[in-house]
Amino acid sequence: MRDIDLLPAVTAALKLHKAQQAAERLKAGRGAPQPGQDYVFTGPAGGFLNVNALRDRVWYPTLVKAKLSRRTMYQTRHTFASNALAAGEAPSWGAAMLGHASPEMLFSVYARFIPNRTRRDGSALVSRMDVREARAESREG
Repeated sequence: MRDIDLLPAVTAALKLHKAQQAAERLKAGRGAPQPGQDYVFTGPAGGFLNVNALRDRVWYPTLVKAKLSRRTMYQTRHTFASNALAAGEAPSWGAAMLGHASPEMLFSVYARFIPNRTRRDGSALVSRMDVREARAESREG
């Protein structure tokens, strides 16, 4: 168990999904779920989601339709980690979201996705300094 940060787009998508699910329940005449049973992801009749059915009926067909190679749902964490690092998120934050005790695991697996890591010529730092210098000059002028 761990706490994770839900990004605004994720929160919005989950709220929309839950609202659509509630509308489908009402349309099907099943009414509102019992207190404590209003899960975000449920099976067709409510209650707990059958992950095997989700994988076989939704996940794999979606991958085929998207022309992506077959992979497990668990592998989406690799997509999250590599995108977070490539976007410049702090490795310590990424590690915490993935449930790692420290960023070392993240570095050992995903270091190649950290921006500018392979160049090693200092140009990323110079570019960052140039941007800050330009901002400071524009505030002064």
